[in-house]
Amino acid sequence: MTTQRQDHLAIKRNQLNISWERLFATKYSISDLDEDLIISLVHKAVEAKRMPGAALRQKIPQLLESLHLYEDGKIRNAAVILFGKRMTADFLQCQLKLARFKGTTRHEFLDNDVVSSNFFDMLEKGGLFVKRHLPVGAKVIPGQFEREESPLIPFNAIREALINALCHRDYSIYGGSVGLAIYDDRMELSNDGSLPPNVTLEKIKAGFSKPRNPLIADVLHRFNIIERWGRGIQDIIQSCKDVGGAEPQFTADEVEFKVVFEFPGFMAPPYLTHYIYGYISATKGLTARQSEILLILLNKKVKNSALTGELTINEILGQLKSPVPIRTLRYDLTKLRELGAISSSGRAQAAKWFFNIEWEAETLRSLELELEMKRQSKAK
Repeated sequence: MTTQRQDHLAIKRNQLNISWERLFATKYSISDLDEDLIISLVHKAVEAKRMPGAALRQKIPQLLESLHLYEDGKIRNAAVILFGKRMTADFLQCQLKLARFKGTTRHEFLDNDVVSSNFFDMLEKGGLFVKRHLPVGAKVIPGQFEREESPLIPFNAIREALINALCHRDYSIYGGSVGLAIYDDRMELSNDGSLPPNVTLEKIKAGFSKPRNPLIADVLHRFNIIERWGRGIQDIIQSCKDVGGAEPQFTADEVEFKVVFEFPGFMAPPYLTHYIYGYISATKGLTARQSEILLILLNKKVKNSALTGELTINEILGQLKSPVPIRTLRYDLTKLRELGAISSSGRAQAAKWFFNIEWEAETLRSLELELEMKRQSKAK
């Protein structure tokens, strides 16, 4: 019997007054933790008055010791879950599975990814995936990277649900994971493991708090990620109600805990088109008219609930606020096509123009990489 299996059975039988998160990660050391991440989080915790100012002067071992993640030269499993730079076979359960399905079943993927990393990396990449695939209504200010967002589901509710899933799941299930799946009519978040003994959905929704992983929960509280009062589920429900949405559905059985956000209507998979529009207009040096043309083609795609919405040059001309000569419009369209933002089918006057889906996905990936680089730079 492996050591892992022995530990798992010991916990299940309640023979030890500890949980899996408190066991020592014998194959890991402090050098395997993301020290820049720890320091940046400590700064935020001090600013939020969740940790004393003296913490800023402590070395990493002292900080981990104060968080009960380090003892006698050994780090606990919770430290790896929270800050690990690498996930070996001992931590295969540190996974976030992401999927955008076509339609309302799991028959066909539009996009999918698996993040094997620490808590904060999974939280950030999960949030980026949601923003990439969850359409928002947005009022974009041409030429500026600004907008007023109105998402199908409040992002703060989604983030809270993802935090709950990552924080309270059963990490002793080595083949387990957290799943985030987006369909045309709903979004589902699930994590492996049943509710702790004597904990029910009714109690949780009423504000009862009994963390499965109290050590992880305590660290997240100090870093101002969660509260201690069991308000997470209540905040999720209230956030959805505040925007006139339906109350999320919570289910729990012996296998998993799941929360389902139902969309107010079916959505096509054009992704976050207006987000891309704002990004392009702000960074690619487009003229006001070129930005307007791009927005016309984006709106055509969204309104048609299709991957592409085609328009002829005369149809585009008819939607411009200020008419221009055909030659000028053709120049602008060629410029946007050279940029890669749009494509065309057919020739001459019969040509039809549409927004380039493949280019949109590439731009989103570039934007995610840019944001990741900025995060790393800020942490240093």
